[in-house]
Amino acid sequence: MILDTAHHSAISTVDGNGVLFYAHLYVSLCQKALGNSAAAKLHITKTARDFSVKHYMGDVTRIYAERLQIGN
Repeated sequence: MILDTAHHSAISTVDGNGVLFYAHLYVSLCQKALGNSAAAKLHITKTARDFSVKHYMGDVTRIYAERLQIGN
């Protein structure tokens, strides 16, 4: 539901990339907190690869994605 809403919002806003960036980031963080590492990796990788942003949260996301890939 979160991602459906984000995708719908991304279509109707100027900063659609930013909307999807944060949607996938927060879904990843929630999945990690729930113990679902596979889903967390999927969403953070998508965030870092497909919706990259050029500010500090983009850097945080790339580091988080790298840490999840090595199992931390």
